[in-house]
Amino acid sequence: MTTCKACDEPLLLSVVDSDDEGNSSAAGASVPDDLHLPCDCHFHWQCLLDRATDVVSSLRCPACGSALAQAAGSSSSSARQPPILTTYISEGGVEENLDILPIITEEAYVEANPEARPARALHIMAKEGDVEGAVELLHTVSEDEAGNAEEALGRLIRYQDPLASMKSALHLAVEAGQVESVWLLLWLSSSLPEPAFPDTTRAQAQAIGLGRLSVSSPAQDLRSLRDANGHTSEALARESPMLFPLVQAGVLAP
Repeated sequence: MTTCKACDEPLLLSVVDSDDEGNSSAAGASVPDDLHLPCDCHFHWQCLLDRATDVVSSLRCPACGSALAQAAGSSSSSARQPPILTTYISEGGVEENLDILPIITEEAYVEANPEARPARALHIMAKEGDVEGAVELLHTVSEDEAGNAEEALGRLIRYQDPLASMKSALHLAVEAGQVESVWLLLWLSSSLPEPAFPDTTRAQAQAIGLGRLSVSSPAQDLRSLRDANGHTSEALARESPMLFPLVQAGVLAP
């Protein structure tokens, strides 16, 4: 049987159905977990992620040392990093030509910058419109950073992701047309006057004890942040029919 090059264990992942946690027969259940690299080496998914920093820096297999990246196909694409195309067999089936370079690049970045992990989680929630999850995350960070909560929350909310063209949570919420996320972020870190917010936003914020951060300079106002292409959130909103009413009302103007 083929085994993982990192841990020398079978390429399986043990799983337990939450409905069968008390059933001893469920303890032995397993599903495939086989990441097949171009060099023909096999890894568990997590075992390769654990070596993300080394793989990203060398673009070589951590087991055999072979080059993993595909050669650039043309001069127009040569500026982009070449892909690392793999085959991944999991519980969901077989996924061929899966480019794992963006995935391990992200993992390596978070390993080197652990403070970015909660900020990137907030970005996902803003993009998906998960306001409840975002509020829970904010409360967790606030509790963990007792005595320094406002500064920690400011860094979290104003974080711009270098792996996503320096976009902020507000950029992503606007791009995804997530109006509730937009209002939440503006409530947290903008100089927009309270009367400009919908009654529902104000009522919700008061009900859960969600205060507003101090915004004493333009740099602390999310609306002033620009992505790597120089775009503010307002500029992106002009391209979204769903958010254009906010543009017309001047809500997103820095």
